[in-house]
Amino acid sequence: MRSTLGLPSPIVSTTLSRNVVLVACAASAGVHAGLVPSHLDENLRLGIAFAASVGLLLALIVSLWRAGDPARPAAPAAAVLAALVVAYLLSRTVGLAPLEEDVEPVDAIGLLTQVVQVAGLIAALHLCQPMRGVSARAARRERS
Repeated sequence: MRSTLGLPSPIVSTTLSRNVVLVACAASAGVHAGLVPSHLDENLRLGIAFAASVGLLLALIVSLWRAGDPARPAAPAAAVLAALVVAYLLSRTVGLAPLEEDVEPVDAIGLLTQVVQVAGLIAALHLCQPMRGVSARAARRERS
């Protein structure tokens, strides 16, 4: 669907952003879930933090999937994704005291996960913006 200017309609843009956030949260949850066992073996607090991030990401996925208005869960999604990106950056530069004092080496999977999370963060921030030129009633009608 295109607007009269030939640009994607706000509805299409919202749906795309929602799907990007869903994929980013799912991918991040999968990566973090895969790392929980090894982190639990190394450091109980770090393993618990990874498990908690998986739980938060899964809750966000359910919330986004079920939300009639994806703007509602977009802000918490943006906050969680931003926190995960910051945690990764800190863990690679100065360490994550008190969870892990050692600086971890940069790895390809970690970097790829950050790219996906940043894409999800950008999409979540887009969802936080009100749709211009579309009434709430028209947006709900278009989504159903």
